[in-house]
Amino acid sequence: AFFGHSMGATVAFEVGRRLPPAAADRLVHFFASGRRGPATPRRDRYYHADDELIAEIRRLEGTDSSLLADEELLQMVLPAIRNDYRAAATYDYRPGPLLRCPVTVLTGDTDPNVTAGEAAAWAEVTTATSVVHTYPGGHFYLNNQIDAVCGRVTAALTALTPVRPGGVGG
Repeated sequence: AFFGHSMGATVAFEVGRRLPPAAADRLVHFFASGRRGPATPRRDRYYHADDELIAEIRRLEGTDSSLLADEELLQMVLPAIRNDYRAAATYDYRPGPLLRCPVTVLTGDTDPNVTAGEAAAWAEVTTATSVVHTYPGGHFYLNNQIDAVCGRVTAALTALTPVRPGGVGG
């Protein structure tokens, strides 16, 4: 099973669809979190100026403000963060193989980057079922919903695990 949050969902999707057939058959579930469906038109921005990038990071509320106040640390991590934003902004979905496993989409109800319709668009990239679960919170809803998210993932995977005689999972 693959789980990806934000740009990680796009990366996991692209890895999943490129698996060789034998490995693709072993991909039993895909979890996309905090990301619109890959075929949804992009509106990601690439931030050239440090102050714009820092403002965006603050807006998403996923980074402790004390880290953003540490100028030395900020200068070390900004190039990597900027490259992540560049990769997300320049991602170009191309039609190709669909996932063959169920897709569970997890999103925050106030995520400024993903609407309900954009989250539902993950159904377009699988031949199996797709379901969306919405939690209270923004882009980093999972920071405050970790128990619920882990419970959802565990339940989805447990439902797929065959039970051997004697009650032991497979």
